Amino acid sequence: MKTMISSLCLFTLIAITKGQETSFFRHKGVNGGIPCAGCTFVVGLIEQLAQVHNRTIMETVDDLCDLLPQGVYHEACTAIIHRYGPVVIDLLYAKITPDLICHGIRFCYVDPGKHFCNLFPLPTQHSSNDDHTARMIKMSHTISEKYLGKQELGKFPDVCQIPGIKFICNVLNRPKHSDKEMDSNCNGIYGVDIDGVPYEDKFCKNSSHLGIGILGDSAAAHFHIPEEWLMASRINKELLKHLPFVIENEFDWPMMSAATGAKWTNLQYYQKQISRNQMADYPMLLFYSLVGNDVCNGFPDTVTYMTTPKQMRENVMNTLKYLDTRLPKGSHLVFIGLADGRVLYNSMYWRYHPFGEINKDVKYPDFYEYLKCLEISPCNGWMTSNDTQRELTYKRVVELNNVLRLIAVNYRNKFDNFDIIYLDCPLMPVLQQWEKIHGKNTGYQLIEPVDGFHPNQYAMVLTAQYTWDLLSLMAPHMLTDVNPHNKEIENIFGDQGGY
Repeated sequence: MKTMISSLCLFTLIAITKGQETSFFRHKGVNGGIPCAGCTFVVGLIEQLAQVHNRTIMETVDDLCDLLPQGVYHEACTAIIHRYGPVVIDLLYAKITPDLICHGIRFCYVDPGKHFCNLFPLPTQHSSNDDHTARMIKMSHTISEKYLGKQELGKFPDVCQIPGIKFICNVLNRPKHSDKEMDSNCNGIYGVDIDGVPYEDKFCKNSSHLGIGILGDSAAAHFHIPEEWLMASRINKELLKHLPFVIENEFDWPMMSAATGAKWTNLQYYQKQISRNQMADYPMLLFYSLVGNDVCNGFPDTVTYMTTPKQMRENVMNTLKYLDTRLPKGSHLVFIGLADGRVLYNSMYWRYHPFGEINKDVKYPDFYEYLKCLEISPCNGWMTSNDTQRELTYKRVVELNNVLRLIAVNYRNKFDNFDIIYLDCPLMPVLQQWEKIHGKNTGYQLIEPVDGFHPNQYAMVLTAQYTWDLLSLMAPHMLTDVNPHNKEIENIFGDQGGY
């Protein structure tokens, strides 16, 4: 089998670098941060691919770009291999570990006052503080200089300036069309009938329209990296066919999330982009679902950077006042409480990360601590082996949820154009019910295996069902009647899996 996953190495590096440009993490990190992690993941995958498929390192790297679509992605891959392929081959043959190789080519380094970060175990004679590790890094530098030059190696690599990469590093715009040509409002209905009448008008004009949106974080947008893409033993060509789409969408799959929406982490900006004409558009069911953003950051002193209850109230009230100027009359707002993320560590700490499956050498605490060391963890408060830190994070979650709960009670019907309801985060009861059915310690099956942090697709489906059922009991007026044309819609457009 050819090294099919090897083309993913390019994707990982580009996507993580793009994440740095678009502030995917609030804090860019230290010791090389996100590009350092991307380099380490890529080199580790190359090494494992050669091991799993019984191929040489040189053969593995030579096949690196074979499976990428022709055009900009193939060109970008070729550019990276041309620059870094030879030195990575030599360093791997010299038995240098992925962490040390990335130090050698200067994607990783040690900032003043920080300590050496490693994801994979160092050779047994090493430690992160001894002279031997320093000598190995120096040897990596020496070999790298032979290929890249001393002047080039002295600079921090700007991957987005490599020819072919700039296109992928840019956020792509998409055209908009009417529903006569395409499904612009994502309800699965477009085109015209034999008389030229738009199906949108024919089937939906007199139904109870209700737009759905989310002011949320990456959990709301369903952040997802397929586990198989990072496992040399499981990847296949079919899994890579949507690679361009995934890169362009920054790993977000909102069309498969618990509710249709997009990842809006900068509320003060994106709440202003809600596509609603207050006078002409239909009402909206809007979820305010910051599952973790207000307690999650990558700073070492994570509690200091968490939102305080006072800030929470001010931010939420400002948002509500603005939304009252944007949402059509008859809209509804649902606060979703912050999640109790203690379940993450409790569910994952005993399991191997996909990077560690082959050699049984990287468990989730190792992965969490590696991201923490680079200060690029999406959530130091939850993704840590420090019990005290997790409890402090939970304490802040309780405080912030109380703020949301009180606002929902006190301002339930105080705004002109929408009412408000508060729901506790549905992930907790969903996880509890899952373990009740499937057994103790099965909660990990609802968590994204690559990041060990986000809810996965199973969790999205169960969360949607739980939330909808709860709304139908607590606030049935927030939900619309069933469209009487659903059968006709299905006959023409098929089973659309949730529309």
